[in-house]
Amino acid sequence: MSGVRVMMVMFGCLASLAQAQLNIDLSKATLDAETGNYCVVQKIIPTNPPSDSLFACNTHTESDIKVCITNPPEALTSAGCAPAIPPGCECDVESGTGCDEGFSCSERNCKCLLDGCECDPAANDADTFCDIDEVCKDDCSCGQALPRGCDCDPYAKDPDSFCQAGMVCENCKCVLPLPPGCQCDPYAENPDSFCKHGEMCKDCMCKKPLPPGCDCDPYDPNPDSFCQGGQVCKDCKCSTPLPPGCDCDPYAPNPDSFCPRGLMCKNCMCQTPLPAGCDCDPRDPNPDSYCSSGQVCQDCMCTYPLHPGCSCNPNAPDPDSFCPAGQFCKDDCSCGSPLAEGCTCDESLGIGCPGELLCVGCTCQACEQSMTRGQVLNPPLVFVIDTTKSVKPDKDSIFNLTMKVVGNIMKDNINIPRYQLVSFNDFGPDITKNVVVELDTNDVREFGRVTAGLKFESYDGGRDSKERLTQGLLVALQNADPKSLIVVFTDNGTKNLNLEKPIINLRDEKECEVYIVLTPVYEGRANGKSLPVYKRLGTVFEIEKVNSETFLKQVEAYEENNCV
Repeated sequence: MSGVRVMMVMFGCLASLAQAQLNIDLSKATLDAETGNYCVVQKIIPTNPPSDSLFACNTHTESDIKVCITNPPEALTSAGCAPAIPPGCECDVESGTGCDEGFSCSERNCKCLLDGCECDPAANDADTFCDIDEVCKDDCSCGQALPRGCDCDPYAKDPDSFCQAGMVCENCKCVLPLPPGCQCDPYAENPDSFCKHGEMCKDCMCKKPLPPGCDCDPYDPNPDSFCQGGQVCKDCKCSTPLPPGCDCDPYAPNPDSFCPRGLMCKNCMCQTPLPAGCDCDPRDPNPDSYCSSGQVCQDCMCTYPLHPGCSCNPNAPDPDSFCPAGQFCKDDCSCGSPLAEGCTCDESLGIGCPGELLCVGCTCQACEQSMTRGQVLNPPLVFVIDTTKSVKPDKDSIFNLTMKVVGNIMKDNINIPRYQLVSFNDFGPDITKNVVVELDTNDVREFGRVTAGLKFESYDGGRDSKERLTQGLLVALQNADPKSLIVVFTDNGTKNLNLEKPIINLRDEKECEVYIVLTPVYEGRANGKSLPVYKRLGTVFEIEKVNSETFLKQVEAYEENNCV
């Protein structure tokens, strides 16, 4: 750029003014922070300076002068003679200069911002994009900061939007939704936090705390709600209601407590005490009156007359009393083992296992880890989930099944020591890129939360319909504990069918159980090679053909009837 001739009036240490002619090279101009103008420092040579004029205070014949140009022409700034972007900025707000395509210049801090976003959550100064009382959120929007210790804002228009999929906002915390009809979660870390101040969580309902020694609150609008099904609240205690015409409950912990002092409860009636060891008094004018309907008094004992050929009376109040110890009265009026077919133990009946074996479900099993812990440990659980984009429209079906499994585990107190989450995608043939162990934990709540937060996307290797299920299952087996239950979710066929043999060998070596869930429908070819391989690798559940409840019952039965 050629020089521009400018006539300047200079102010310095002189009171007088002098006129000088300057040639200024504006290509060297820079933005001056103090004045906000484009300036250049130039040397000037005075012409015939008088001794008492402008240069009288300067011992040199030359002087430096800063020349500033206000409102420079557009040709000057756009030609590159002076920078167009202010200092400390990435871009120019008015022109948009400095940002790539798809980005725009933020008016708040003159930084480049992705179109459609209010802020950049990855920036070091992310909150500077927002108003002073707002913060930058992970979805690149600005919003109110949450109170300390909160996961979500219960006063927002959509409080659940702060939480992972499958969870809801309760009392500024993200939690799994409560079962229908429940006011609180008795399995939560702090069940009472769902209730109002001064209330407690009881059987998934919020109630006032009971007085010491009481089972129920007789002053509650519904006092029987504190009691188990069939019981009623009486004198702040839960008890079975008396049948019509009865004075007492012979099955209560203390039947005589219903009767006046000196009397005893016999066959739901308060009567004079009998001789020791007797049910009835044969000396009484009506000895059978001591017995229940249909019974007779024989040798001071109430018994049911047996039909010819019967060992017991299944219609008697205590049919098993006719049978030898350890047997029970069957419907055909014969005595036999009380255990169900295929069972070897039942702790509720007092039938345990020999030696160090444990009663799991209804069979005696050797459980090494359980014996060291002193309690039954059920098999570890592994989810292996297809996260390719083809599954994305059906992800709610997968999340619905996984959340029900997690919910049943917590509801039934199934004691699982280890949870693992493995995802597989299709980046190409490299198994180390395709398969990721997302989580390894003993916390079932963390397991449910991370599973619900999985993202679904496809990559360059996943342009065809078949996925990498065999790679995901192989890695899951390599990382799983022996006797683990491994549940795989996908909707299509698989590549790498050559991995079938090593998968089966590892599955059998570790004694793992494999379930393959095709949900909501199987998109692969029915006569293709994948489906027969799936059936050889494990038990296949096509949710379209067998409903989800069948699958959930199978998972629960395996966990409850096996141990480690």
